[in-house]
Amino acid sequence: MLTLATLAIMPCLAHAAEFTWIQSAPATHSWDDTANWSGDSVMNAPGTNADDLFFFESGTDLPSGANEITTNVPAALTLRSLTLRGFDPLTGGPSNVTIGSGASTWTMDRSDAGNALINLNGIGGEQGLFYTVAPNITLVNDPLTVQGNGSADFQFTGNLTRAGRAFRKEGTSVVTFSGTITGSADFEVYGGTLNVTGNLHTSASAGKVTARGTSGILNLSGTAFAGTAGLGVEGTNTQMNITSGTTTVTGNAVFVAPDSAQTAPLNLSGGTLVATGKNLWIGADGFNGATDNSGNGVLSISGTGLLDTGTSTAGTFRLGSSRAGSNGTGTLNLDGGTLAVNRSI
Repeated sequence: MLTLATLAIMPCLAHAAEFTWIQSAPATHSWDDTANWSGDSVMNAPGTNADDLFFFESGTDLPSGANEITTNVPAALTLRSLTLRGFDPLTGGPSNVTIGSGASTWTMDRSDAGNALINLNGIGGEQGLFYTVAPNITLVNDPLTVQGNGSADFQFTGNLTRAGRAFRKEGTSVVTFSGTITGSADFEVYGGTLNVTGNLHTSASAGKVTARGTSGILNLSGTAFAGTAGLGVEGTNTQMNITSGTTTVTGNAVFVAPDSAQTAPLNLSGGTLVATGKNLWIGADGFNGATDNSGNGVLSISGTGLLDTGTSTAGTFRLGSSRAGSNGTGTLNLDGGTLAVNRSI
């Protein structure tokens, strides 16, 4: 294994530069080997906020391999976007792509307008394509959008430090974050599936946590905090699933399909949802100023799931609309789970 030396690069207003990793042979490969890069152009440290990093060229069929690629990335790297591409092998079993380690940190920022981007475009078919991205990710100036319609398995195992920057998931891809996610801005899923198996926020000053948009699914199985406006499900065919761990609402509400024509369930099948003294709006008008709600909100508590609203009588637990002219519906399903409440519903 080669020891990498950090290059001293004077800051400048660089034009966007693309760096594409092309090495796909099943082995461990060094980041600074020019043969592993398109055009022999290595993405050297420290990188810039105009740099776009690609893994594999578009249309690349990857070979099968138990641990196909491990890239020894620099300890610190700045980039504007990350794109994961490639197709699973035609035969012979899955392709497993491991990038870097937790000893590295990628700072994501961009020199032009818009969000920093992670594009999940890899296709996993019958054989399977599995990506593991291990470096930590830090946002400094811009929000992060994770997007793409890839069908590969995408795993991010490092920590995500948002430093007050918003997080947004779009597209149809499925991705898992297993590290610790910190930040005080909104955390939202608009499309595809986001699995959070590590810690989502670590303090009461966390941002709002929502599944929204069209068919956005958020699965929580670690420890989580939802601040500001709270925790909720909005949009069409969206859902939030809490399967284990403790999710604490420090914002002002738990809201499920609170606005017109929304269909969205919140499923609590394991773990604990703590909403002491908070408003619970299930298909109910009044949240976000809505006065004519026709949403269909469903709160399901099953298995070992526990919704704990505390001993306080503060806050409103509302199922369905309560105003003339509104026809929103709220449903509470109890199937072996526990509802601890000390207020009227």
